[in-house]
Amino acid sequence: MPVVFVTAEYALTELAHLKAGEWCLIHGGAGGVGWAAIQVAKRAGARIIATAGSEKKRALLKFLGVDHVCDSRSLEFVEDVAEITAGRGVDLVLNSLAGEAMEQGLSCLAPFGRFIELGKRDFVSNTAIGLRPMRNNISYFGVDADQLLLHRPEIADKIMKNIARGFEASDYSLPPVRIFTSHSVVDAFRLMETSGHIGKIVIEPPRIEDTKARLLPDYSGAWLIAGGSKGFGLATARSLAAKGAGSLWLVSRSGTLEEPEFIDEMSRKGVAVHVRACDLTDPDAVHTLFDQIESTEGNLGGLVCGAAVFDDAMLGDIDATRIEKVLRAKLSSALILDAESRRFVLRHFWLYSSVSCRFGNPGQSAYVAANMELEALAKRRSAEGLPSLAIAWGPIADAGYLTGATELREVIERTLGSVTPAKTALEDLFKTLDEGFDLPTITIAPIDWGRLKSELPLLSEPLFEYLAIQTSDIGQDSIIDVRGLVAEKGEAKTRKILLDILCQEAAQIMRIAPGEIDVARDLTDLGFDSLMGMSLKLAMEERLGTATPISSVGDGMTLSRLAHLIVASAISDVQSDDTDQMAARHLSDTDMPEDLKKEIAHVASR
Repeated sequence: MPVVFVTAEYALTELAHLKAGEWCLIHGGAGGVGWAAIQVAKRAGARIIATAGSEKKRALLKFLGVDHVCDSRSLEFVEDVAEITAGRGVDLVLNSLAGEAMEQGLSCLAPFGRFIELGKRDFVSNTAIGLRPMRNNISYFGVDADQLLLHRPEIADKIMKNIARGFEASDYSLPPVRIFTSHSVVDAFRLMETSGHIGKIVIEPPRIEDTKARLLPDYSGAWLIAGGSKGFGLATARSLAAKGAGSLWLVSRSGTLEEPEFIDEMSRKGVAVHVRACDLTDPDAVHTLFDQIESTEGNLGGLVCGAAVFDDAMLGDIDATRIEKVLRAKLSSALILDAESRRFVLRHFWLYSSVSCRFGNPGQSAYVAANMELEALAKRRSAEGLPSLAIAWGPIADAGYLTGATELREVIERTLGSVTPAKTALEDLFKTLDEGFDLPTITIAPIDWGRLKSELPLLSEPLFEYLAIQTSDIGQDSIIDVRGLVAEKGEAKTRKILLDILCQEAAQIMRIAPGEIDVARDLTDLGFDSLMGMSLKLAMEERLGTATPISSVGDGMTLSRLAHLIVASAISDVQSDDTDQMAARHLSDTDMPEDLKKEIAHVASR
């Protein structure tokens, strides 16, 4: 309570002397200080405009009774403020934005306005700002509550008493908190970095038993991999060997190893490889196989059910025989392996499912049904206290079904944004398990949800409301006419559209969700290097059908600034075209010689 309310009271009451009827613009209204500042402004009788970075946060601010709510992740708030105040501007800006957004905030002030800076980024970066807005008797305050407590304790004491009176009168209430355990510190900071939280983030102190070193999963011993003689099953075997597996039983119907050199490769690492042909849908054959494993190994440490048969067809074209073929290969084999493996003391029992279980997949109804039942099996085993994990994989780029289906892979890349290399997917799995994941199902499938939403209306349903899905007003494959957009929708709307597209492209390059990107943050701070900047430039030029003004990711370049540069460049081109047309008309209307007209036109065009 003291951190957020002392900051808000000191800024709005002690420094800005906010009065009833004045307009104030509060950035980051859903954060802790923003939450407190809204209540301080309400208590003073001021009129409030607040910004927030997501629809969910803006909805909360409206629920709290804020007069007007704007988007903090674009610069549209500048035009919104002008419209709301009939061009006058606000009397106070409580700022937590950086870079260009901070400078634009200064322009929102009315004469004798007060600008209060809470953010640290521009101070640390020693950002230079123009003094032109100050000509209107603008006051600028930099606020750091820590220094207030250290150097002005008497003011801090007065403010604390005022805050106490506010709580006694029920004018003030504490901000909401999001609580994380001590093991989730990384998740807490990632949430804060992307401004995904409302109010404050609280990390619980570790309990004594939590401080004991967590043992990493044990992958040693013998492993049976159903469907392990090729594709993703073989990639799984290679990764398990790297994690300490001592013996690999690679089982498939044919018993033919896709990479014969794999046996020698593993032998050099001290890993025994047993390749077996077995019909995993035949209980007797599986029983015999497990007898061999038991007599050779004694015990089985882990089992992977990765067998599958694909027979894709639309619903109207499939029959019971085709459905049975898919179900038997994937589901019957898993049920038999589950039953037979109970003779061993397993540490791991993995079932390979698919991300298509999350939203379906046209032509794969039987395959999706089989995977759904695999996940149910994992939950049943978990309820019995048996090890189990169903992994819903996304499309794998370089192992398995997609390696020979080039056209399908291209369709998936266009729809989902990318496909994942087998090694990367398995590294993600091991990393998750090493961090203590203990649920019976997990999905490992990096997806560009914005792209997928245009293909799957299901993603608009409440089931997916917690996904930060950003979509553009422009189709993914269409060439964007920026000039036409400016003429049709205006500069502000065009900037917003381009900003959404820039977020999508940057997210794809960085392999993160678009909602995790702060458009006001320097690209270098986001993790962009020169190669990634070039990738963004080429991607945008493909979308725009023309050169883009992206020269460097340094010098404070942000996605918000890029959107402004692209619009400004388009407007400049339009004005240049208009000038050329006027010059051409002027030349055609004069009586000068034709050769002189051509020479002047040539110089003008250059």
